[in-house]
Amino acid sequence: GLQAKYRSSFAEITTAFETLILAADTAALPGLTSAPAAMANPSRLPPLPAQVPAPLLPPLPTSSPRPSLPPLAMQVPGQAVPPAPVTPAKKSGGKGLLIGVAAAVIVLAAGGWLVMKVRADSAQKTRLEAEANQREEVARQQEKARVAAAEKAERDKQDKLFAALRSRATELNAAYDVAMRTPAATERELADLKAKSDDLSGQGKSITSPEMRTLSDQFKAREKFLAWLGEHLPGHPAKIARVKAVEALSPKTLEAAATALDAYEKTVKQLKAEVADARRELLTLMGSLRITSTPTGTDFTLTDNYGRTSSGQTPAELTDVPLGGVTVAFKRDGWPEIKKLATVTRAEAATVSADLTGGNVSLASAPVGLDFQLEGAGRTERGRTPATLTGLPPGDYSVTFARDGWPALTQTVSVRNGVTTNALGDFPAPGVLKVTSTPAGAAVTFKGQAVGMTPLVLPDLPPGPVAVDVTLADYHPEARQGSIEPGKETLLSATLRQVILTAEQAYAKFAKDANGTWVCHTKNGLGGATTLYLRFVAGSKTLSFQQTGFGGSTRNLTMVGYDAANRIVLIAFGGLDALNGKISIRIDGDTLLFGRGNLTNNPTVFRRATP
Repeated sequence: GLQAKYRSSFAEITTAFETLILAADTAALPGLTSAPAAMANPSRLPPLPAQVPAPLLPPLPTSSPRPSLPPLAMQVPGQAVPPAPVTPAKKSGGKGLLIGVAAAVIVLAAGGWLVMKVRADSAQKTRLEAEANQREEVARQQEKARVAAAEKAERDKQDKLFAALRSRATELNAAYDVAMRTPAATERELADLKAKSDDLSGQGKSITSPEMRTLSDQFKAREKFLAWLGEHLPGHPAKIARVKAVEALSPKTLEAAATALDAYEKTVKQLKAEVADARRELLTLMGSLRITSTPTGTDFTLTDNYGRTSSGQTPAELTDVPLGGVTVAFKRDGWPEIKKLATVTRAEAATVSADLTGGNVSLASAPVGLDFQLEGAGRTERGRTPATLTGLPPGDYSVTFARDGWPALTQTVSVRNGVTTNALGDFPAPGVLKVTSTPAGAAVTFKGQAVGMTPLVLPDLPPGPVAVDVTLADYHPEARQGSIEPGKETLLSATLRQVILTAEQAYAKFAKDANGTWVCHTKNGLGGATTLYLRFVAGSKTLSFQQTGFGGSTRNLTMVGYDAANRIVLIAFGGLDALNGKISIRIDGDTLLFGRGNLTNNPTVFRRATP
């Protein structure tokens, strides 16, 4: 492209140069100086303007070599054109020549600049091509070094991979050998257990002792494990995978060796996992047990599957508990023993928990201030209402409220953990009992105790059935029953029937009641004091009568009759009627009436003498 551009520029310069020469020659010819002549014979080129300024050319670079244009061979077709002779030109012809020369100089300068620019571009292109070639060479050398380094790195990598594969194979072989030696180790364990069992038998341990039961379970477990090993190890896939891995382990077949080792590793891991799972499943005879309670710090006693016992306090984490059923007994002061059952397994830790927070019982009564007794869960609590009992073990309790003279109230309450249960001893309003008799003055017996003489009122009695006994001397006793109603009065009335005694019965009763000494202080006819004594001896009709202070005589009194209607015993002095009439004696408790007739006319009153 530069060459074509150069040729084109060169052709243009040549044409311009030829034009300038022709213009100079034409201006020197005669007859071309005047305007008409010039118009009659126009030149091929139009006249240059007189005032055309010279173009501003860029300065040539100093570093570039000065261009040399090849000599231009100006030829006129058909003949060589000799250089034109220099002839003096007219004034007007000289001006045109100067213009032509200036134009030629401008064109030549432009052409020279263009030639130099083309050469500079060519040199720049050559330099760039040289630099590009140099860079390509450097790149080729670098690529060659990189390829060599990559080849070396690949060889090193292959060596390292092969070494790693061999190390990996060694580790897998060791793990495989350990697994395959498990049966031999298990057989040695069986032998050791057999020796321990023989030693315990020699020490007198029975087969049911915890030690012998433990050894027996361990022995049976290892027999099962050994049988499993004999069944699974000989044909395990790890055995075949090992052979394939050994055959494929070569630096030339790293990819195949790696694949074989991957398969070998997978089967070895499978083998280890299966042996570990079987060992855990068949040889693990202990499990974990978690024991908790509310509140914490509660004492417990653990009885394991072998009958061994151990104690502690909650919370507790036990990791060596024999598999099977266990019993945990929780103990708290004032509580009955609480037993919980659990089963220890291999899968997960068993949990035993007991809630010993207890419940509360609130006790109240109407009226307040009554005694109570609470019984249940192996304990007895007593107190007076109102009261609240806390921390009671769950269960049913019997509560009894007591009130003097009233039947006790008993009820059952259920206690639950964390709950307060209310118990109320509600006694109804009391009633009143009134007891009367005909005749009055009869003794009243209530609940086995003498409570008074009729008419009698007994207040503050509890509702319910009631019974009294009414008795009077020489009258038949009467029993009366009724029911006390809350806040009401209940009347019990008895009409007594007199007892008709025979004379013999009357004498016997009189002798019994009159046995002893009776005394009477009275005045004699002279105004002095007289003391009379009566002495009776039970079982005799003859009584001794002694009068003191009036002669001091002693007479015998003989019972001669009995007045049943008035309960009077008739006596006589020495078999004769005293003062033309019989003497009557009647005894009422500690009082003895002595006189005539029916004792209605001023009888003498005797009192039982103090012994």
